[in-house]
Amino acid sequence: MSPLILAAYLGLLLALALLQARKGREGEGYYLAGRRLPPFLTFAAYFSTSIGGSSTLVLAALVAKYGARGLALELGGAAGFLLFGLFLARRVRRTGAFSLPHVLGMRWGPQVQKTASVLVVVAEVLWLALILRALVTLALFSPVFLVLTVAVLLASPALGGQWGLAWMDLVQAGFIFAGFLALLFLPVPDAGTAAPPQAMPPGLLAALFFSTLLPHLAGSDLWSKALSARDGEAASRAALWAGIAKGGWALLLLLVVARFHLPAAGDATLPALFDRLPAWAVALPVLSILSALLSSANSLLLTAAATLNHDLLPRFTRRPILTLGLGAAGVLLAWSAPSLLALFTRSYGFFAVSLSCPALWAFLPWKPGKGWVLSAMVLGGGAALVLPLLPALGVAVGILLAGSIRGE
Repeated sequence: MSPLILAAYLGLLLALALLQARKGREGEGYYLAGRRLPPFLTFAAYFSTSIGGSSTLVLAALVAKYGARGLALELGGAAGFLLFGLFLARRVRRTGAFSLPHVLGMRWGPQVQKTASVLVVVAEVLWLALILRALVTLALFSPVFLVLTVAVLLASPALGGQWGLAWMDLVQAGFIFAGFLALLFLPVPDAGTAAPPQAMPPGLLAALFFSTLLPHLAGSDLWSKALSARDGEAASRAALWAGIAKGGWALLLLLVVARFHLPAAGDATLPALFDRLPAWAVALPVLSILSALLSSANSLLLTAAATLNHDLLPRFTRRPILTLGLGAAGVLLAWSAPSLLALFTRSYGFFAVSLSCPALWAFLPWKPGKGWVLSAMVLGGGAALVLPLLPALGVAVGILLAGSIRGE
């Protein structure tokens, strides 16, 4: 792809962040856009945040290997959005909380809130590393442009806050769809036929579905968008739109993988597309993928910084420095991971077990004591780092159920 196109794209994102740089520098204005996002910006924020490395490179690898069953990864997220919009978005917005850990603190007190805050920051940095690893996996840029891309990724949320990200997300949502939709109308090269899809083990299908359903139903970065919406109706309506759009994205990627006969080559599946396109057309999917990765990473950074600032370091006023520091931690972690799928499994599983379960439990009528909640978060999260998702999820749910039966 032409360096001029990439430079213009990065310049556009930075300009959007700078235009919003003076719009709310205090905590709530910087991290939550003053709770004034209208429905269309809330939708763009939901959708663009949810399309990252897992919804592009990981999803393409799964679809190439398992066919339509690989869509379980993305359809779980779509289902999570729909359930969130129907049953939970209004209730989350009405809490007036600052973050997901703050919601837990309202229910179970400051000890649970601080523990959840540490876990959120760890999970968000793991997710950020997944995005950064995906950027390296694309291998389309010179080292200079890779460094420039990462610099813009780190600088834009630090400068623009939540307002800047919302407008960037709106532009990036357009790029995400347009780049891949255009591929359906390009001539298909003679690339032979793809190998027939393999059978997907039922356990893997269930793990993929629930590993994305839970973070979309109770995810810290997505709850921050709901808390930034102007009211519960905006938060709910935008989540429903995002669920439909996410399902549409899954179908679009399936069509592209099938049309260009992309190989089941793990992290290299989607990059194989670039070799099958004329040079002038490569910019279409590259800008789409970049938009997906950068929008998701920007949101992760800002959410981690908001949690760290509000719940753990409330006296720290240099908010952009927190954002940049967390970004540096994600860069270091990205270079130490063996593969995208390994990072995906670890980050999504850890969050779904340690945080999504307690967050959903906070809205149920049964109330386990804070000791049970802390045990579910710590033991469940630890289990998710060493066990498959479903057994680890069973650990957390079992502890919460036991606590609910015994009560306080």
